[in-house]
Amino acid sequence: MKYDPSSEWTGGGLVTNPTMLVQFFAALAEGRVIQSESFAQMLAAGWRDPEAPGPHYGFGIFVDDTGNSFGHGGLWPGYRTHVTHLVTTGTTTSVQTNRDGRIDMDSLVNRIAGLVP
Repeated sequence: MKYDPSSEWTGGGLVTNPTMLVQFFAALAEGRVIQSESFAQMLAAGWRDPEAPGPHYGFGIFVDDTGNSFGHGGLWPGYRTHVTHLVTTGTTTSVQTNRDGRIDMDSLVNRIAGLVP
């Protein structure tokens, strides 16, 4: 498959792998990407569904309603990706699959993270 970033929508044409995602999200959580005040705003702000309280979309990341985790997912025809950072443990987990069908990537990432001592 030839990659054509002009067909990207809101993903901005990002091409990455699970290792790079873990490194980036860990650095984001540790304050090595943006200032801590900006990161706090990414977590706190954003859109919340008034009819379905729970996780919300902050500025560029999905945030657990407890604030204990944040992450993001993406897809491309034939692929699925998800990364989650658990604030309480400092663990970042990312998964990619070459599957088009429906799969609960968030649960998969959380199950993998739960295996870490």
